[in-house]
Amino acid sequence: MRRLILFDIDGTLLLCGPQGRRLFEAALIETFGTAGNLGAVDFAGKTDPGIALEALTVAGFAPDAVLAGLPHAKASYLARIARVSTGRRCACYPGSRRSWNGSRSARR
Repeated sequence: MRRLILFDIDGTLLLCGPQGRRLFEAALIETFGTAGNLGAVDFAGKTDPGIALEALTVAGFAPDAVLAGLPHAKASYLARIARVSTGRRCACYPGSRRSWNGSRSARR
């Protein structure tokens, strides 16, 4: 059985447009009542929990409160992603295909 593991989604290896940011923002608002300072956060190279912490601690949330809400935010985010089908293709940044192919070769 083949499995696909996505270790980076948007901003470092792949660029899929603004829909990911909008869905993440909606999930944060549903969970915390605000997206905090999300508009000023660069997603590139960061994990979702790191992005949420950066955006929400600036808005006055304690880190422990953000971490406690992350399971709900993640479930909301994933449900939103599952409902949205934009038909848009993602673009690979230079070198990302080479990185992926190199990781595949290393497993053989």
